[in-house]
Amino acid sequence: MLVEDLSEQRGVIESTLANLKLQTDTQACRDMSQRLSQTRTQRTILQDKTQESLQQLSRRLQGARNRVDSSKAQREEKSHAQVMRDLLHEQQGCVEQVASQEQRQRELQQEIAALEKQLEEVDEN
Repeated sequence: MLVEDLSEQRGVIESTLANLKLQTDTQACRDMSQRLSQTRTQRTILQDKTQESLQQLSRRLQGARNRVDSSKAQREEKSHAQVMRDLLHEQQGCVEQVASQEQRQRELQQEIAALEKQLEEVDEN
């Protein structure tokens, strides 16, 4: 009788342990799914911000082009050397803006790559 009771208790304990493991695994899956969803959301936000930044840069570049076109008549009155200095200054400003934007884009691409790697690791698990 004692052996049967102990055997029955052992079965109950094993069943309880299996249920607890299942619950723990289920919760871990839920947590991982939530982190995956958050990571995807962050990735989408980063992509949206990158796209917005690129659009702003495009608008600024178009604005610079428009200013150049509108001031063309004024520059024709200046000496050639002054025009070249002004153009060089404008070009340097644009180059710096483009370089800054490209650096930001590289940083965002690295962040996206890191997030994608995390997604792959989460997917593998």
